[in-house]
Amino acid sequence: AAHLLRIANSPAFCGTSPVVSIQQAVTRLGASHLRQLAVVIACETRAFEAPGFEADVRAVFRHSLAVALCAREIARQRRANVEAAFLAGLLHDLGWPVVIQGLSRVARGAPLSRDAVLERAELLHASLGGAVARAWKLPEAVALAIVGHHDAAPDDPLTATVAFADALAQHAGGSPWPEERLLALP
Repeated sequence: AAHLLRIANSPAFCGTSPVVSIQQAVTRLGASHLRQLAVVIACETRAFEAPGFEADVRAVFRHSLAVALCAREIARQRRANVEAAFLAGLLHDLGWPVVIQGLSRVARGAPLSRDAVLERAELLHASLGGAVARAWKLPEAVALAIVGHHDAAPDDPLTATVAFADALAQHAGGSPWPEERLLALP
């Protein structure tokens, strides 16, 4: 509730008077924004957790949120499913905290180095993120986009949207891609 009230009173949604109740927040934000914000809040507070790696997972979450916003706008321009693009973009790196959490549990007796954990997360995050999406019974297109977001030439439009949004978010976040790599994206 506190997250929702804070967002409804943010400059992006502010009106002439402050929102003081959940009912006012729901009215101001609208159903579409409310659904997206509920998923973001749930991810931020539960799915993107990994004790000992808080800063890393926080950075992954911020990047994922940027990808979700970019994917939503790309989908809007293409007249594609905006909700699916937002969800796939938000969850495209869900595998990162899953790998980190799993390795933390498995390696309690012989802990892995921080670098080793992050290296394995880089290698496994897409496939494990897709497995989590399937376990959560999300649409198969979302799971495929999560699995394939690093593919050089994605087969389906949602995966291509998430891959392009990922590149744009990385570029805007200070990790610019060479122009020829950006132009090679389908």
